[in-house]
Amino acid sequence: MTGEAFAVGKGSRNPTIVSSVERALSILDVFMEARQPVSVTEVSRSLGLNFSTTHHLVSTLCASRYLEQDPGSRKYRLGLKALELGLAAGESFTLLERARPVLGELAALVNETVNLVVRDGASVVYVDQAASSRTISMFTMLGARAPLYCTGVGKVFLAEMDAEEIKPLLEAGQAHQYTRNTLTSWDSMEPELRCIRADGYSVDREEREEGVACIAAPVRDHTGIVRAAISISGPAGRVMPKVSDLAREVRQAGSTLSESLGYRARPTGR
Repeated sequence: MTGEAFAVGKGSRNPTIVSSVERALSILDVFMEARQPVSVTEVSRSLGLNFSTTHHLVSTLCASRYLEQDPGSRKYRLGLKALELGLAAGESFTLLERARPVLGELAALVNETVNLVVRDGASVVYVDQAASSRTISMFTMLGARAPLYCTGVGKVFLAEMDAEEIKPLLEAGQAHQYTRNTLTSWDSMEPELRCIRADGYSVDREEREEGVACIAAPVRDHTGIVRAAISISGPAGRVMPKVSDLAREVRQAGSTLSESLGYRARPTGR
């Protein structure tokens, strides 16, 4: 391990960088490269930090379970939270890798734009897309964000959440009325979510943008948690008359991707 490999952790001039966070991440890099227990002194020398600062940072990472101390050698190694973080990152890459052919097949089948989104707090983030060959089609820039409550994909996530998590998003002043169809209250949203849970898909009836409709279905991981949502988007005049057919296809695509992530639906009965 050399100090040069971690020069990024030494006093960056970028005003948006928090130096203590940068140093803590550099410490994790040391352990990631070492692949064995490392002492505070060794970390300090590797990064060119004084012993006291290094010890405080290592103690903080231990308290957060990103590091743990070996009881025999008294050295430190990566902890459980670091393992969980790595697994979560691996799942994200697996999701995109496995989703791409599913998105492409669905877009070719329905000839409408197909999106893949993940949840980030009160928003969804568009992470992949398969385009339609039609002259008039919907396009959302990758990385774009949208609220949960006014999108078909967002309502897929809401349907999995507790009422106490959802209500604050719909409190007075929190939910913007994008169109006349936007659901901005718990009283209007609650029956909608019941239908989504029963039907296995969600419909955006021009709730974010007039003239645009969307049908979405969940993507579950091996634990059954909704990790993403797939949607079919297009002009409302083209999508809404075919809701039943498109819903069947997007649900099948969601099931296919879920199964590739290890999800197995529970038997519905004998």
